[in-house]
Amino acid sequence: MVNSMYKKKLSEKDLIKLTETLSHLVDPKAYSERHEKFENIFLLNGYKEPKYLYKYITYSSFVQYIEKNILVFVSPILWPDPFEYRFLNTDYTAYNYNRPEIACMCTTENTQENEDAAWKIYINNQKEKGLRISLNTENLLSQLNELAKERSFKIYIGKMIYDFGRNEIEELHTDKFPSFKEQFFTFPFTNDNYLSLMCLKRVSFQYESEIRIFLVKEIGLYETSKNTISIPLDIKSIIKRVVIAPLPPYDYLDPRQSEYKQYDELERKSFYRKIKKILPSCEVYSSTLYKCDLLEKA
Repeated sequence: MVNSMYKKKLSEKDLIKLTETLSHLVDPKAYSERHEKFENIFLLNGYKEPKYLYKYITYSSFVQYIEKNILVFVSPILWPDPFEYRFLNTDYTAYNYNRPEIACMCTTENTQENEDAAWKIYINNQKEKGLRISLNTENLLSQLNELAKERSFKIYIGKMIYDFGRNEIEELHTDKFPSFKEQFFTFPFTNDNYLSLMCLKRVSFQYESEIRIFLVKEIGLYETSKNTISIPLDIKSIIKRVVIAPLPPYDYLDPRQSEYKQYDELERKSFYRKIKKILPSCEVYSSTLYKCDLLEKA
């Protein structure tokens, strides 16, 4: 008996989409497809949006977001890893391509495998209290789409590409690795190619499961600042949950060890009250990364 799902005839639109997807699997190239609901948003390299994206930020940034109703996008030149913006200011005239202006916000879709590293990397090594905010993806993209109409820019969202090591990224534009070069440096060279290069990250960072959202405009994207853009949004409708960073565990010989639980409890309650005061509608939790009941007897 043939399964009923195979009896259903594909529409012409679905057939074209399936054919394109299969062709990219067989012969991978940089590509994007327009979002089904939002005409100014493009899903890069096969990205499929989850219900939520997660962003690690400092408490002071969180307060700024809520009080000003903004999200901040930055120029890739501010990223600390130079391998990530290696192709940012490259001359692409050989491909008849003029670089647009771009700004980016980095998020993740994974909060399990990378939590410990994320708190340490994104929150200045605990110099300032960190938070992880949950962003409702549909609300976020819907508002960005409307803003894109007003300001004449486009939004691209895609996963990072963790397929390459240091040497491969350094030689990606050469003929040393022709199959890799052909994945990105193709004719025609488009925004898909350029932004895919902006999604390159070395394989050692794969645990991050990073998702990048790009604002793209030919010229005039940055209005008042050279490297950052504050995007006005109804941020309270986008942030659905806040997780408070854990208090890092003290060394066994640290004299504060005996007071650790007390400090942790006081800090959690303090930040819980602060967060709920400025954003009452959101759920607030505390990370349980270092919480463990010691087994005294088995």
